[in-house]
Amino acid sequence: TYHPKACVGYRLYFIDEKLELQSQRDKAMYNDYFDLERNPFPSTPQLDFYYAGGGRDSAINAIEFALTENFGIIKILGQVGCGKTMVCRQAYRQLAQNYDILFISDPSLDSTQSILTAVASELNPEWDTNRPKNKIFQQVMQTLIQHANNKKPTILFIEEAQKLTTEQFEELRYLTNLETSQDKLLQIVLFGQPSLDAVLLKSDLKLLSSRITHSIFLKPLSFYDFKRYVYHRFYVAGSKKPETLFSSLQLSIIYALANGSLRYTNQLMEKTLFSCYLHKRKKPSLGDIASAARSMSRVGAQFKYTRTHMVSVFSIGMFIGWLAFTATTPIALPATDQMTSIQSDLHTLIDDASVSDTSLTIAARSSAEENRGHNR
Repeated sequence: TYHPKACVGYRLYFIDEKLELQSQRDKAMYNDYFDLERNPFPSTPQLDFYYAGGGRDSAINAIEFALTENFGIIKILGQVGCGKTMVCRQAYRQLAQNYDILFISDPSLDSTQSILTAVASELNPEWDTNRPKNKIFQQVMQTLIQHANNKKPTILFIEEAQKLTTEQFEELRYLTNLETSQDKLLQIVLFGQPSLDAVLLKSDLKLLSSRITHSIFLKPLSFYDFKRYVYHRFYVAGSKKPETLFSSLQLSIIYALANGSLRYTNQLMEKTLFSCYLHKRKKPSLGDIASAARSMSRVGAQFKYTRTHMVSVFSIGMFIGWLAFTATTPIALPATDQMTSIQSDLHTLIDDASVSDTSLTIAARSSAEENRGHNR
């Protein structure tokens, strides 16, 4: 039977698919346009683009040290978009040779699922997780003991840990009780946003929070590391001279717009390159950055960045910097001869002032004596 709405939806589906294919072709063409082998700013985390600077490698080394010392629970915090997922996957790749790593990407996808059954499924997907929990617990414990005897301890990575429920946190506490006479059978690494601290401060989670022995905070990249991060991605993508594409001014604007979010940076950089390609420019302009930022703003086209606005903001910043520089510039002193004459004039004024003060004192004394004689 004919249905107009179904027909419209069917037609729109192919229109959207055609536009998506056209967009993919254009993106492939702009890679060739900028002499790139691949997209330097893909939307999904890819370990080839992992940037070790900005304290990221130090965080992974700290995780490895804490696991070696058998600390139990380790906490990695960072703002949204700061690169926690990339650090998590890089740590997974570096530690997989010496550890058996279990991974829970997002516990909120099924908040009713227990951590115990998720761990059991990671250890062996063929296990029946519908059995009673005590049976699953015993099977998990036996498997963890086997891994420990094989000199390959087990680690549990949990991303988006701030989304864990109170019941799931309680199960984590039970799992940390699994240990031998020397080592823990399961160590846990929590990756989450700063709100995880607020969750752990709840009174019913104090027992778990007391077992967190190591906490690491991923700071936003400095502007120096930000530039190296951008250039590193261009180098991996096949660019030979990425410094020639973006000026320091343009990168400083993108750095300010991103506000510490590498995810936003990747999206903004990709849209800026795409806008530059569509306008057939050799290098991205401030207008391309403005178009990219406008397309990513919450209010869309109502919020407009223009080249004039950006240049005006930069000019105001330069003017304020000039005022600060002139305010802190030392005052030029006169020449030596002028200083000598000024010093002599000062001495003369001081002598005159002392003479006048002396004459005033004598006059005051004489007037006081006259008053006394008159009173008598």
